[in-house]
Amino acid sequence: MTSDERDRPTYASPPCFAHEVDPKYMGYEAAPVQTDVDVAHWRKAKRAELIAARLKIPASERKSIVEEVAGVLDGLIDFGPGTIIGLYWPFRGELNLSGWMKSAHE
Repeated sequence: MTSDERDRPTYASPPCFAHEVDPKYMGYEAAPVQTDVDVAHWRKAKRAELIAARLKIPASERKSIVEEVAGVLDGLIDFGPGTIIGLYWPFRGELNLSGWMKSAHE
């Protein structure tokens, strides 16, 4: 046995076995297992909540926000040959930037 091997500390168990210890042993409750179904229900509910919140904003205020966003985009994007811009089609109260896109294309 070399002196290096004698100088190494020994442990009761390697730390990599920590995942095998029951959390209750350490005074913790195990976290509940989350399923894909739980996530899908949460996403559906959150999507409905956000759509409802958007639709509560008056159309005139949404139009004002679109104009403000369009102004910021004009300052950020360097329009020139080969510039590619992607945009989504607005859905249920989302910002409608189609007018800005038309002017950007021109």
